[in-house]
Amino acid sequence: MKQPHLSNEKCGCCTVESKPTINTNSETDDVILKAIQQAVLVILTAFAEKERDRIRKRQREGIDVALKNGTAFGRPKVQATDKFKEVYDRWKVGEVTAVKALGELGVKKTTFYKLVKEYERDFKCRTI
Repeated sequence: MKQPHLSNEKCGCCTVESKPTINTNSETDDVILKAIQQAVLVILTAFAEKERDRIRKRQREGIDVALKNGTAFGRPKVQATDKFKEVYDRWKVGEVTAVKALGELGVKKTTFYKLVKEYERDFKCRTI
């Protein structure tokens, strides 16, 4: 097995040594070395987990403050405009195809059919 390259670098007032502290590929029989490697791994995992929890907590606090201030999250909702209503009426009677209607409105297929569904639901509610 090839030994990893170890280097020492001067960094201002200290020396940075890049030595592998954990070598999981090692097939050594040294029980003490394996125990030390496992302990270092457990400690590093605990620090990473604690830092991740701290990040999540700060993120949640920021989101709560933003919501309290009235910040809207996510994509803006697409509303049925007057132009949509005109194109919808022409599409419903068969004057234009759905593809042509999409092009005129400048929306994607899923958005178009979502607007159709909402518009028809609202239209039925108003007529009943």
